[in-house]
Amino acid sequence: MGDEKHRLRDIKYFIELHVEQGPILEKNNKLIGIVEGIQGISWLNVKVVGETNHAGPTPMEDRKDALAPSAKMVTKVYEITNEIEGLKTTVGKLNVKPNITNVIPGEVEFMIDVRHKDDEIRAGTIDRLREQLGTIAVMNNVEVTISTDWNSDAVLFSSEVMDAISEAAGVLGYSTLRLFSGPGHDAKYISKMADTGMIFLPSINGISHNEKELTLEDDIEKGANVLLNTILKLARAH
Repeated sequence: MGDEKHRLRDIKYFIELHVEQGPILEKNNKLIGIVEGIQGISWLNVKVVGETNHAGPTPMEDRKDALAPSAKMVTKVYEITNEIEGLKTTVGKLNVKPNITNVIPGEVEFMIDVRHKDDEIRAGTIDRLREQLGTIAVMNNVEVTISTDWNSDAVLFSSEVMDAISEAAGVLGYSTLRLFSGPGHDAKYISKMADTGMIFLPSINGISHNEKELTLEDDIEKGANVLLNTILKLARAH
């Protein structure tokens, strides 16, 4: 954890420069993203339990296949998501047991990543997911347990810092767009002890966490210029 005496204590502003890791700036043909805050995030662990059995002799009507209702649950996650503006959900991890071709799956465990800038909407979505996935389990004669593995509330950044970033970009002639960050960043945590903001740069084709991820050197230079001028503006003001 490091020595307590080495930790930051006296800090007024924190500005983080980062690639967007998404497609919004490029889609809107904007050079600089002024980040308004970071979305809240919840990770839900869903465990569906049926009964493992042989695929050959077991009639379809006598099965307690954990995978079939799990597939319905994943579909339901995205159906609910499409009804709520700004909501993002991802099912990116799924484990099937025993994971054998000729054996009926007796247990499935998957994760749901839920994100929204409004914590109340995120919480309401989770309640709705619990109810509707539970209904699917009952209708398919399996058991489901839904637990929260991780939860992080949304954060709003300093309006003073956002305005300073906007002015710095304007002086340099760079177009801007205000947006929320989907991923968490260092700025999320530093915001608890300082007036905080973030500057986003375009990601080509919005690709991230992929070896094709790319932000052009020219865009990086523009971002560095905005960062420098934002710091100078805030320093002059204080």
